[in-house]
Amino acid sequence: MKHIHQRENIYYCGEYMQVQIFPVMQTRKHQRKRKCKPTSEMQAKLNERYRNDKLWMLVNLNFSLKDLAVCPTYSDPTMRVFCEENTKRAMRDWNNFRRKLQRLYASKGIELKYIMQLQYSNGTGYHFHLFLSGGVSYEEIKEKWGLGRCHIDPLEFDENGVEGYIKYIQRGNVYAKKWCGSKNLICPEPKQVDGRLKKKEMFLFQIEDKEAISALYPGYVCTEAHWEYNELYGGEYMRARFYKKGAPFYYDQYKRTRQRK
Repeated sequence: MKHIHQRENIYYCGEYMQVQIFPVMQTRKHQRKRKCKPTSEMQAKLNERYRNDKLWMLVNLNFSLKDLAVCPTYSDPTMRVFCEENTKRAMRDWNNFRRKLQRLYASKGIELKYIMQLQYSNGTGYHFHLFLSGGVSYEEIKEKWGLGRCHIDPLEFDENGVEGYIKYIQRGNVYAKKWCGSKNLICPEPKQVDGRLKKKEMFLFQIEDKEAISALYPGYVCTEAHWEYNELYGGEYMRARFYKKGAPFYYDQYKRTRQRK
């Protein structure tokens, strides 16, 4: 006999939270589990989803409104051609840029955290998207790049964290390399809760009742809910994202500025 219950993996990510819910099956001690293997297409979709979820959690846990979104580009027209040689050159340039940033931040006593993605698009050619620690001037960062333009903006967190910017850098262009991060990034560890949710609570995810889902997690507001039935493994799989009540958002700064005026 199989005993099935729902497990909640709760990831606390600074002012945000992600909850993943999936079935856990307990079988008899000597009973073998059914073997199943996802197709390459299914595995690719799963890998992409896990990779994007991890990026969302890492950014929201390690960065804040004080940090930066940086996009260095090339002025060299040869870097608009997609090829293996240019990809290797771009990675060498990134490593040089990273070392310069490390020395710059160390000289100011600031811990450097970053997440980098090398990207290629037909219009811009090779360029980088960075989540970068704040605390240094824009001019100093641009000077350390020195190979073209370097667009810098403060990170804009809203009810969905920086989901908008993450989707922007994950859009459907040709990627030269997937994202990577500094070794000092804090990785969220899930808090596991078994058997708390019953069928009526799980139904809330299916109909995407965000207000009712928020009531299951006091102190948080649900902004996204997703439900699906996995035909390969069987069972219901759910995911929801939340922000903490009272969390600061980027547009709150503009509201306070207008009130002072």
